[in-house]
Amino acid sequence: MAMLRQGYDEETIQEAIERGTVPDKPEGYVPPAQEGNEPESIDMLEPEGFTDDLTEDDKKMLTIKWGKTYKPYEWIQLEKYYQEMMSSFDI
Repeated sequence: MAMLRQGYDEETIQEAIERGTVPDKPEGYVPPAQEGNEPESIDMLEPEGFTDDLTEDDKKMLTIKWGKTYKPYEWIQLEKYYQEMMSSFDI
């Protein structure tokens, strides 16, 4: 069904199923616009511009949620991106 929406004809779809391959996009295919459903891209805050206003409880919660490998400014960006995704999509 998805391949039909993308402009493939039934013969191309059947060939793809038999071969187990994905065919090239049909000529002239333009993906549908999804305006309003795309969250902002993640633009990482620069460490120099970051002021660590996180409380110890905030740090503990973010460490549990996102892991120890990230820096505090990265936790904030991840959390911001996550919240945008939650509000934009039915997750």
